[in-house]
Amino acid sequence: LALVDPDGTEYAAAQLLARSNQLVHALRSLGLRTGDTIAAVLPNGVMPMTVLLAAQQAGLYYVPINYRLAPPEIAYILKDSEAKVFISHARFAATVTAAADEAGIAPEGRVGFGVAGFRDYDELVGAQPETLPADRATGAAMHYTSGTTGFPKGVKRPLPPLAPDVSAEMFTMLFGLFGITHDEGNVHLCTSPNYHTAVTTFAGNSLHSKHTGVFMDMWDPEEALRLIERYRCTHTHMVPTQFHRMLMLPEDVRAKYDVSSMRWALHAAAPCPV
Repeated sequence: LALVDPDGTEYAAAQLLARSNQLVHALRSLGLRTGDTIAAVLPNGVMPMTVLLAAQQAGLYYVPINYRLAPPEIAYILKDSEAKVFISHARFAATVTAAADEAGIAPEGRVGFGVAGFRDYDELVGAQPETLPADRATGAAMHYTSGTTGFPKGVKRPLPPLAPDVSAEMFTMLFGLFGITHDEGNVHLCTSPNYHTAVTTFAGNSLHSKHTGVFMDMWDPEEALRLIERYRCTHTHMVPTQFHRMLMLPEDVRAKYDVSSMRWALHAAAPCPV
């Protein structure tokens, strides 16, 4: 088991790889080549992870965009990143359509899950082969800063001249800093939106470490406890507010879930009170 969507749909590793391969073939059919950029406004789960995995083996930059931004803010990132393909979801249809129009994204470069005026993702990608693409190259996520001192800035690093599988395995060394092992029995609980840097990094590294990724659509402290018990989660990444929200649950609610599988709880983004 590689990934559990927020709606409970489960994907084996082979299925996730097949979806990633199909997307690479589809993107290349649209003319994208090594060093090009794709951007996305997507809810958590299999969709953004498929885009990440495709970019990482097609030599592309992947820009995950905050779905809480206004159309002009999204349009700025689309233009600044020189995105050639923009992928989104019906949940954000009005916002992303306005952003794509303002950014001048070509009609063939708009791909969506149920977004009117966007090319249908399943029709475009589903017809592609599931085989590994030729000429694989390492790609990377390119995150944008918050823009609190001006316009957001893309953190664009040179793509390493390594095979994608080698690069992915090397990147998982980050887990070694926290003692997280590469065991198949480990399960990562993803609790926050995919457009955050740490969220994409830890979820992606979990997949490359042969861990299962369990994704939440939005934060709910009791649901997090239920998922930990249901899937025997072993590690997660949160912000201190999420810890606080769990501690605010009544004791009887907290006590009814078995969270003994948890071994690592990482926090960042703000100081964490004792």
